[in-house]
Amino acid sequence: MTTPDPRELRIPVRVTARSGRDVIEGVRDGHLIVRVAAVPADGRANEASSWPSTAWIGRRS
Repeated sequence: MTTPDPRELRIPVRVTARSGRDVIEGVRDGHLIVRVAAVPADGRANEASSWPSTAWIGRRS
């Protein structure tokens, strides 16, 4: 087992694609719940989910 890097923050995220809008619903069962309008093709939903997650923790790029 490796020692966790204290500079890293890992947050379990559940992403729902095709939701009609991009929104963070909150935390449920220890997971950040993110809904995105993007379709789950060619990584679009994963890419779309990254900005609300980072904005939520204050690191929007």
